[in-house]
Amino acid sequence: MKKSILFLLLMPLILQAQTLKETELDKIVKEAFAQQKVAGASVLIAQNGKIILNKGYGFAHLGFGIPATPQTKYFIVGGNTTVLGAAMMQLVEKGALSPDDEITKYLPGFNVQGHKITIRHLLTSTSGLPDYHYLGDPLTGQAYQPKAIDEVVDLFENKLFTMKPGTKFDWSISNFALLVSILQKVTNQRYEDYLKTNIITPLGLQETEYLTQKKLIPHFAQGYQFSDGSFYPATESLLKYDLSTRLVSTTGDMYKLWEGLKQGKVISRKSFMQMTSREEAAKNNSGNFGYMIFIPKLENYNAMSFGGNLDGYSSALYVPDKEITIIIFTNSSETNAGFICRQIARKMLGLPPPPITEVPKKIITDLPLTKQEQLNMAGTYIVKRTNIDSSSPLTFNMWKRTIRVFTELEQLMMQRFGELPEPLLKQADGAFAIRSSPQLIISFKNENNNAVLSITSPGSYIESGARIGNADVKTFHGAAFENLK
Repeated sequence: MKKSILFLLLMPLILQAQTLKETELDKIVKEAFAQQKVAGASVLIAQNGKIILNKGYGFAHLGFGIPATPQTKYFIVGGNTTVLGAAMMQLVEKGALSPDDEITKYLPGFNVQGHKITIRHLLTSTSGLPDYHYLGDPLTGQAYQPKAIDEVVDLFENKLFTMKPGTKFDWSISNFALLVSILQKVTNQRYEDYLKTNIITPLGLQETEYLTQKKLIPHFAQGYQFSDGSFYPATESLLKYDLSTRLVSTTGDMYKLWEGLKQGKVISRKSFMQMTSREEAAKNNSGNFGYMIFIPKLENYNAMSFGGNLDGYSSALYVPDKEITIIIFTNSSETNAGFICRQIARKMLGLPPPPITEVPKKIITDLPLTKQEQLNMAGTYIVKRTNIDSSSPLTFNMWKRTIRVFTELEQLMMQRFGELPEPLLKQADGAFAIRSSPQLIISFKNENNNAVLSITSPGSYIESGARIGNADVKTFHGAAFENLK
């Protein structure tokens, strides 16, 4: 699942931000977007407590030609974590719970596998819980299926821990699912109701809503994926993740939210400082992650950030100076909103621009295959990730995906469980490609008289696995259902 929001606040140590006019900022934004694949976006930039740019770019809906505006609403990924963190800090302030409480105090039935997990571990992503959206088939193979909170928890509850709780920071959105479960247990309220009463209404977030299956949300942008030179609608269910991810908002409301947290309107300034304290993070072994918010560095600036990208959306809130706030929401999965924020911030701070890596356009061919070649590759495969970078979440080592390769109307096809099949196209170098992800390098080799499938993401990991059976539906689905356990 790749949908995104990023929020970053940087506090100046040496450099001073320059004040730019709206026309200058508009030019910078357009230049930044020109380097990304963006269907539509809304951008807000504020300085010294004043909004100096609040504008839409591109389209909220390509099919109907509806422009993006400041009132366009986007699915929020990343910012939702800080909202959840603030909600938990409210409960701490009320004495309803303590960060050092073990989670079994509130979730006695949860299988901790002999570990001691505290609420602090969940808030700082040091719990060792595997990330359910990096497991492969359990979530990605059911991308169109909405889930209740207990169904989400069931995806990871009995999986092995990635490490002993408290060891170090390891990103896992499974922490969010348990925090929401604890909040609902303590307050005896549904999460969306708690947010509305305690955060959304007090801060006057009139354009922020909670996404449900049977609700029409005005001005909600359609999410898009980009492939083979064009955009297409993202059709995966936005409700397949835990309850904390279901916020929809505008750039204006996100600015109000951040200002409200900083100013102590819904949590105390002391709690906000604790959430964003580097000393607290060091004590918790959570690296550059505070309480549900990132606190990295940008050269000589301390920063606070949240972000990500999922299912047709990418967004970012970035404050490169205590007097500057940059917010970008897009309806395009392939857009790196956080990178665009940093480009704009660097310009405003007088820093050199970040290096741009040009990805050459790949020319895909479709060379003929003999029937015997197709038979040699046909079958059901279980692939796992290898060659994983040390900075990647530890759950990447648990990723398993069921794939089948088969022939349909004399065309070799590849199908990941839960997705539609697509043509597998032979290239001049003997490898294969698919048009939905042309950058992937797909290859087959023979080991011990059996086919082995490898899918390489350049600059990233490799997915590889041996054929475990035929390509018939029964074998394919049977293998996938085993992976769901």
